[in-house]
Amino acid sequence: MNVHFLSFLPILASLILTAPASEPTAATQKSSGLIPQWEDTFPSPVAVIQLPKGLSDDSIFNLIDNYEINCASFPCEATDLSFTPLSENGDFRTYEIRLSMQASEGSLKTAADSLSFAMIQMAEDVRRTAPSNLPQDLLNTAFQKISGNASYDYALASLSGTGRMAESMHFDRTAYGALVTKNTVCTGYSRALKGICDQLGIPCWVITGTKKGIEHSWNAVKLGNQTSYIDCTAAAVGEQELDPFLFDKALADQYQYSPASYSIPPWESGS
Repeated sequence: MNVHFLSFLPILASLILTAPASEPTAATQKSSGLIPQWEDTFPSPVAVIQLPKGLSDDSIFNLIDNYEINCASFPCEATDLSFTPLSENGDFRTYEIRLSMQASEGSLKTAADSLSFAMIQMAEDVRRTAPSNLPQDLLNTAFQKISGNASYDYALASLSGTGRMAESMHFDRTAYGALVTKNTVCTGYSRALKGICDQLGIPCWVITGTKKGIEHSWNAVKLGNQTSYIDCTAAAVGEQELDPFLFDKALADQYQYSPASYSIPPWESGS
């Protein structure tokens, strides 16, 4: 999905609220207070969210992009999105948000089942093989397994964002590529870690932005009250300049990781 790197209000990361009872409850966003709960109405998943009034269209699109990439269960990235105002309540406006995926309903449902099975299996494998059940040990085991599970697709990386990708490439850019087809890019590795952390109960967020000026995705994780970063892609391609497991903000800045202004872990905004 194309991400619009425009200014965004950081406080929005904490403003994910439950829709009023009068809205469609099946699509009401609430998943551990972090991201919307999407209806799996493939190829156009739908959710309902509340946002403060007065946001620009670009800001709303950026927020929906952020929600989409952090839904690790999607087996295919969205190529388009839309939003429709539904109602107003005080200082907030309720929206229906809708994604569009370039694949058939049948292929998406089959891929979603395969991805769900792969995530459950890897999470069980992490629990079984980690040296302990401490979050850092579970994370390290998950990091190593995801980084070593899939090959980095340089051809796919060169085509990402160009509009010239085949249908299968939109699958490979998600956790489906990292865990099922085992051929992916940074978005797939980071979505996969998010999905496994969801299974393990470890707070995790996909961060989008740039690394040394090139579009990139990595993860933020919360251990205790500390936010650290993980870059599975760096490990997968054998980068040596930085230990990509649990580095802090100072090192992230030093090695030119620059998150988009709206790509903020929800726990850092107090949600």
